[in-house]
Amino acid sequence: MESARLVEELEQLNGNLGSHKLLPQPTQFVRKLSAESTSLSIPDSATIELDRHLVSPQTPQSALSETQRFVEKLYKKGRFRAIDGKRITVRLKERATPYLAPYVTPKENKYVKLLAKAAKKKSGGVSFVYGTSVADDNRLAVSGMPTMSIAPLSGGEHTDKEWVSKSDYLRLVEIFKDFIRSV
Repeated sequence: MESARLVEELEQLNGNLGSHKLLPQPTQFVRKLSAESTSLSIPDSATIELDRHLVSPQTPQSALSETQRFVEKLYKKGRFRAIDGKRITVRLKERATPYLAPYVTPKENKYVKLLAKAAKKKSGGVSFVYGTSVADDNRLAVSGMPTMSIAPLSGGEHTDKEWVSKSDYLRLVEIFKDFIRSV
């Protein structure tokens, strides 16, 4: 029961997780809730996996600290109490790979300008979109490398219905050629 109550409290943080003028609103959700017992008794502990999308300049460590402070406030308000000396603990889940930090490459960056110019020349227009996904480009960006994602027209990403427009892919090749020549 305590874990279900904590999930409800954590949901109250959505909408209050910070903001960034370009990035989508940060969110969090419960990825997994588990509790088990080796016998026919009620489990005495539970694990909640909370997945959180960050915005710059947030880091996994700052999100951990913020969540720890939130849980501590719940105890101070009397929403939770220690049970048999046990309290809620908050930690980062161990991973084989590092957590990926959010990033924004400014539109004023010279490489962004050059790529936008090449794309506009071949496609007639350019739009800048910022997402909540994490990928290899996050690793490049946090190392200080200007990072941009550009893709051909496509759909059904990461499904068995994924497709890519061949003509748009070929146009993208031409955009990259122009960009490389301009650098």
